Amino acid sequence: DYIEELYQLRIEVSQGIEQNSVPFYGAPTVIVVFYTKIAISDFLGTLDAAAVTTNMLNAAHALGLGSVWMNRPKEIFSTIEGKALLEKWGITEELVGVSSIALGYPDCENPTPRPRRDGYYKIIK
Repeated sequence: DYIEELYQLRIEVSQGIEQNSVPFYGAPTVIVVFYTKIAISDFLGTLDAAAVTTNMLNAAHALGLGSVWMNRPKEIFSTIEGKALLEKWGITEELVGVSSIALGYPDCENPTPRPRRDGYYKIIK
């Protein structure tokens, strides 16, 4: 199971911090976002991948799906085990992991948004 393999690597990279949690919140789908090493710079590649991730989270919400942005792919896929997992998946390009998204139907109602803090933002007309 790819999700379980990826989760076990997350535990190793995080030095066991996450071992008591449910893998990727029990989501049936995990999307990993990468950029290719041919990007102009790591900084711009990361920004592009973060923009992609944000748009996928917004699209998931619009479709009624639950989604969670999770970090650590860069650390995971820079390990020997992570590179072996990419090879197992048939991914041979030089890729840098930026984020992963746990995706599925939520088993709860959407939380009520917190009220905005006074003075925290300003609307300019």
